[in-house]
Amino acid sequence: MTTTMFPGTRASIIKNLIGLFERMDVDTALNNFTEDAHYRFGNYPPAIGKKAIREATMASHLDYIKGISFDIKSMWENADSVICELEINYIRNDGSVLTLPCTDIFRMEGDKVKEMLVYMDPSPLFVAPETKQETILDIAKHLIATVEANNVEEYITYFAPDGAYKIANNPPIIGPQAIKDFALPIMGMFSKVSHDVHNMWQVDENTVTVELDVTYFRKDGKVFKFPCLNIIKFQGNKVKEYQAFLDANPAFS
Repeated sequence: MTTTMFPGTRASIIKNLIGLFERMDVDTALNNFTEDAHYRFGNYPPAIGKKAIREATMASHLDYIKGISFDIKSMWENADSVICELEINYIRNDGSVLTLPCTDIFRMEGDKVKEMLVYMDPSPLFVAPETKQETILDIAKHLIATVEANNVEEYITYFAPDGAYKIANNPPIIGPQAIKDFALPIMGMFSKVSHDVHNMWQVDENTVTVELDVTYFRKDGKVFKFPCLNIIKFQGNKVKEYQAFLDANPAFS
């Protein structure tokens, strides 16, 4: 039987697939591939079939990271293919973040991926990062990356023992455990929360301001995107106060 696909449908499938890879949910991601699919990552030899693809995607480079997020820059769909330009943010085991450019080609067979070609140079991932003094800008980037990875446990480690988190008009939440108790049920409502950072400034020695869009992907399929401004105040290398200025109420309605 021939499946009729409407414009934008395959792009939507690929966005969902990228989200699964972002959460490192390889087994669910493989449901989007044909049984005889081809997968090639950079200069590595191609993997053919779901079992081989699983082994390839779970191979060596995952030993170097504990989280990953994808910033999609552009996406194009034609008759049977989707091309995706993106940046990949690798959260290394030491907490540092490495961002690498990448473009993927997905050739489709109906609503399944027949071939996935990953064009990038991952070699910097295997080189130990230079030791340098981490700035509060670096810490702010890591903090946002942990939200992208839905890693609440790591997220709260960035806060001081009396650190405060305040979103919109809600009262401040004090301390890592209270922040975790607040965040877990909220994150449970969404399959993903993404951040599109437009600007990030260190405005003084203890303060970072972040201009961004926050997108909430609800589990019922609804998507909400809101403009946001964050002010993050530090005490040493820990967050003393995190204020998020946005109106996210429609995402919870």
